[in-house]
Amino acid sequence: MSTFLWLLPFIEAMDANKIVDKRIESIADEIPESEIHSVVYEKEADLNNAALECKKTIDDKAKTALTTIAVTVAISTSLLGTFVNSRDSVLRIPIVGWTCIFFSFVLLFHMISSAILALHEMQERNKISEFPPKSDPQPSEDDKYLARYSRMENEYLNVIRNNLVNSSYRHIVHGLVFMGMLFLFMSVTSQIYAGVHHVEEQQLQITLRQDLDSLKTSLSEVELRLVLLSDAYAKEHMLAAEQDHRLDRIMADLHSLRRLVEQLEEQVLP
Repeated sequence: MSTFLWLLPFIEAMDANKIVDKRIESIADEIPESEIHSVVYEKEADLNNAALECKKTIDDKAKTALTTIAVTVAISTSLLGTFVNSRDSVLRIPIVGWTCIFFSFVLLFHMISSAILALHEMQERNKISEFPPKSDPQPSEDDKYLARYSRMENEYLNVIRNNLVNSSYRHIVHGLVFMGMLFLFMSVTSQIYAGVHHVEEQQLQITLRQDLDSLKTSLSEVELRLVLLSDAYAKEHMLAAEQDHRLDRIMADLHSLRRLVEQLEEQVLP
């Protein structure tokens, strides 16, 4: 259960804030009437001002969290686009593609959760308890009671805001961890894929070279036989004009085929 809460900080924050909300509702019970006379109004005012300054710091942290989320999403989208648009993208391998989708989904989940928590702190929980002004130069019992009540409520509200922002940052950390795992996985698999692909290309080039060499040898043999046949026919004066023409055409076609093979060899093989 603790591991589950560690992976999902927003659940822990919500549970903790429910407890704090109950404490806020029972503030009146935490201020005994017997202690009101000992409350120092000026001290409560100073503590309340410190709570308000703490609120400003928490708000700044929430704004920083939103900026970090925007930058993280932009970087992730850019890098993923580079991998996806690559000519020999490793994402074409099913198991690699589905693994990257899983990491991307978890990354997106943590970034969205972080943004929701930060916005919740800045909007839904962005309230303060108004500190009461002194009705007289000498604070009354009611002034002291309201001062203590307001100061305690603001401190509890800061606890709630701090829980939300801390959980937001924890989600960002988890998201960054998964982003690192995603791109480390893609980098490693890309290197492996590139090595395997290079070996396959080398084997294909060797096979093509062997096939082209065999074809060139066969063409040479056919040309040689045709030349010998032509000489034999010429010596015996048995080759008619039409046969001469056909034989010349065959020889020309063979020469054209040889040139085509040589061009193919230059294009396919380095």
